[in-house]
Amino acid sequence: MGPDSPERFEAYFREHAIPFRGIPDPAGELLSRFGQEWRLLAFGRLPGIVAYGRDGQEAARHLGRSMRDLGDLDAIVGKLLP
Repeated sequence: MGPDSPERFEAYFREHAIPFRGIPDPAGELLSRFGQEWRLLAFGRLPGIVAYGRDGQEAARHLGRSMRDLGDLDAIVGKLLP
């Protein structure tokens, strides 16, 4: 899930060759349901990743504590690949 428009979100996934689907969440409503924080001093929602496997079960979750705390995307992707 990401805070950008569907177009920017799709471009980011394409540019970084991310082989998974993502969900644009410009209003931050979905990540709120996963417990991700909103901080005024950070100018918005903190970064978060929630990844699901093909079986529909949550495979990994990282909720950032600062705007630089993006999580280890390679480790998260590794949990999804066989």
